[in-house]
Amino acid sequence: MKKKQYDPVALQNAYKALQEEGMSVYRASRNYGVPESTLRDRTLGLVSATGKSLNFLFDEDTEKKLVDHIKYMASIGYGYSRCDVLYLATDLAISLGKKKPTDPILSNKFYYKFLERWPDLTTSKPQKLNMLRARCASKEQLSNYFKELGTIMTQNGLHDKPHKIYNIDESALQTEHTPPNVVHDIETKPQSVTSPRSSNVTIIGAGNAIGNAIPPYYIFPGKKFDRSLLLDGTPAGSDGQCSQTGWSNSDTFKTYLEKHFLKYAKDVNTGNPTLILFDGHRSHISLTLHKWAESKNLLLFVLPPHCSHILQPLDVACFGPMKSFYNRESQLFLRKNPGCKITKFNIGKLSGTAYQKALSAGNLTAAFKKTGIFPFNPKAVDREEIAPATIYKKSNPDDHVDDGQPEVIADCTQDSEHAESQVEIPSRSTEGQLEKTPPADINSSPHDETDTVLNQENNSQPSLPEEVPVTPIYVAEPIVECALQIPSKVNNFLENRSIVSVERTEKKRNYFTCTGYLGKKKNLDYLSQKESNINTKKKAQFKPPFKSTKEVDKQKSETKSAPKKKTPVKRKQNKSQVAVKKEKVARMSENGPAAVASTSGLCRKGGPIPVDTESESELTDDEEPCCVCQKSSPDGIHQVYGIEFVQWAQCDNRSCNHWTHLRFCCDVRVVRRGDKFFCPHCKDQ
Repeated sequence: MKKKQYDPVALQNAYKALQEEGMSVYRASRNYGVPESTLRDRTLGLVSATGKSLNFLFDEDTEKKLVDHIKYMASIGYGYSRCDVLYLATDLAISLGKKKPTDPILSNKFYYKFLERWPDLTTSKPQKLNMLRARCASKEQLSNYFKELGTIMTQNGLHDKPHKIYNIDESALQTEHTPPNVVHDIETKPQSVTSPRSSNVTIIGAGNAIGNAIPPYYIFPGKKFDRSLLLDGTPAGSDGQCSQTGWSNSDTFKTYLEKHFLKYAKDVNTGNPTLILFDGHRSHISLTLHKWAESKNLLLFVLPPHCSHILQPLDVACFGPMKSFYNRESQLFLRKNPGCKITKFNIGKLSGTAYQKALSAGNLTAAFKKTGIFPFNPKAVDREEIAPATIYKKSNPDDHVDDGQPEVIADCTQDSEHAESQVEIPSRSTEGQLEKTPPADINSSPHDETDTVLNQENNSQPSLPEEVPVTPIYVAEPIVECALQIPSKVNNFLENRSIVSVERTEKKRNYFTCTGYLGKKKNLDYLSQKESNINTKKKAQFKPPFKSTKEVDKQKSETKSAPKKKTPVKRKQNKSQVAVKKEKVARMSENGPAAVASTSGLCRKGGPIPVDTESESELTDDEEPCCVCQKSSPDGIHQVYGIEFVQWAQCDNRSCNHWTHLRFCCDVRVVRRGDKFFCPHCKDQ
């Protein structure tokens, strides 16, 4: 092997002199004693500055831009596969004039050499991310969440009391488990026997930041709860109940808190309040639950919507291992009992060991630390977790209901007990206009600023005792947006293929979502209004938009009881007409027996079947017509041959609530349980 005739350090210094001092190649080669051709190759980009040979297709700068583009697209959730990278590189070469459109795409050799040149790139299977989670897990959402959570923990003195901070969550277990990887012959495709899929069994788990776990609480599908069969083999202290679907609802969640959680949670009714964090499912939120929690010295805190995958401790570090342990136990059960299937009577025994291993002390403490709850650290969430939300537009008054308060941002660390500085930034008013907040007075004390902020909370936080001094509010520092952006000098080819912003395709609607402390004024107003609406719906009687059978029978009886009208006098027939009819009757009697009328169209009593002769367009005062055709029956029903049942649907818009014919007066054919329906008038708006 031929040895280099120059010093690599001298070559680096010569290249640096070219770039920084503007020295010529000839002069630099003479001053530093390096070959002129070697230095010129690095200047022209034929060889990298480190001495590595570049690909013949792209130079180092172009490949760097291509790598940055691939990293950016992967960070926002729209990454490239191996085949996509080859097509992207081929199109880039065609746009630069280095390949012809008729040439084949680049081979796998280019792809693997490309990965060797850039070791920071790798290939892996991405994790599924719902579009709602990608949009809602934004830096603004997380900043508001940590701001309110830090305030609640400071006001109630929970920063040094991990045994007072709990997280409650639920997960579904199925009899059809996910089989693990198995060792098999290389020439065969393995198969794994599983149990048939049936209804879900919900398991409710809870644990605190110090590592204490609450025994599991099961919700089985069915009506009769047999404790000896369903809870056989479960951990000590386990309990449960039955529901019709196997999912939890508001009644089961309240029963869990009253009879199970308070039984095993320590020091709940004494000392500082106990903070409970849970997601904002509709079964977890009610005005009755909030009043009960206040009487039991509990603080209910609702996590932001669609952010449980990064903010809920049990989702982050506990339920994933629990599903893995459960799948392993199910695999062992089927192997030891061939031919037997897993039913709901086996789920308790199989999931008991998995629950204890997953909700261990180490996993619970790590989960609360990972989510930044304890120790309180707003910077604990990785920037990569919120990168997909950077391409979505920021929330506006239509998407999120604002408090109407200026956001207070300060630097918070794990060991800090007070906020060092507070800066007020403009916030949106309730009318959608931007209000300017005057700058804070430099000479004012932090306690004065804190009092001003507390007065603006509108009773959204629990009141403090008079003898306890007001402490500074812990607020979150705004999360810095990910710096995973394409360089400004990238060519138009990569810019046209970069996703920078996403337009919302669905219709904007004003839906209020309970977040943060459940005792806030806006949350209580929403819950009280929701409860009043439910009570009014229960009291109101449903009036269908069509006539009931009772109304039809009533109308028939009225028509029968009404006095009969006098029959009109028949006109006298001519003698010639009477003679013709007699001749016809005589002919029929001669040919055969007299014709007898058929029984079709007659009721059992012998008379004709009564038919409601009232026009369909006429409506009574009790029934409501279709908001489109203004009739009880659609016009197209007369063109249908056979029996056709007309289906109705009520508009979900609160200001409308009109009924509409399905299929005939709108494009919707059927409305299922849980679907949202809007009439054509509200849909066009």
